[in-house]
Amino acid sequence: MLTAMGVFAWLAMESRKDAGAPQAAQTGRIAVERFQLLAQFEPPTYSPGATSHTRPFHLAMEHYRNHDFAAAIPGLRASVAAHADGPEAPFYLGICSLLTGDAAAGVKDLQSVIDAGNKQYLEQARYYLAKALLGKGDVPGARAQLEKVIDMHEGLERQSRSLLHQIVGGAVRTK
Repeated sequence: MLTAMGVFAWLAMESRKDAGAPQAAQTGRIAVERFQLLAQFEPPTYSPGATSHTRPFHLAMEHYRNHDFAAAIPGLRASVAAHADGPEAPFYLGICSLLTGDAAAGVKDLQSVIDAGNKQYLEQARYYLAKALLGKGDVPGARAQLEKVIDMHEGLERQSRSLLHQIVGGAVRTK
C-alpha cells in the first residue's frame, strides 16, 4: 500500500513537471511569433525625385510601386552592382529583399546604406534594419538600431520609441 502511494505521488509530481514543459516552450514560441509580427512593415513610399537614375532603376521602381518586390530586385541589383543611383538602390534593394523573405540580403543592403553614411536614407535604413533584426530574433541588435534612430530626432523617432517600448517593456531611455 505504501509503495502504491509512493508511486502515485511520484507520478503526480512528474505530471506537473511535464505540464510545465509545454507551457515554457509555448511561451518561447509566443515571444518569437510576437517579434516576427513586430518586424512586419509596410514598404516605404517611393516618389521619383529630381535626381536622374538609370533605366534599370526606373524599371525596378515601377515594379516596387506596384508592390511586385521580387520583380524589382534584379534591376536594383544591377543598379547597385554598377554603383549607380546612389543610396536609393541599396536601400530599396534591402527593403525588397526583406519583403520577399531574404532577411540576410536585406540586412546586408541596409547595413551598406548605413555604412555609407548618406543622411538622406540613414534614419530609414536603421529603422528597417531594426525591423529585420527583430524578425531574426536579434533583439539587442534591433534595440541598438532603434536607439540610434531615436537619437537622430527625425521622422521615425516616435515609431522607433513605440517599437522599442514593445520589445523591451518600460525600459526605454528618454533624452
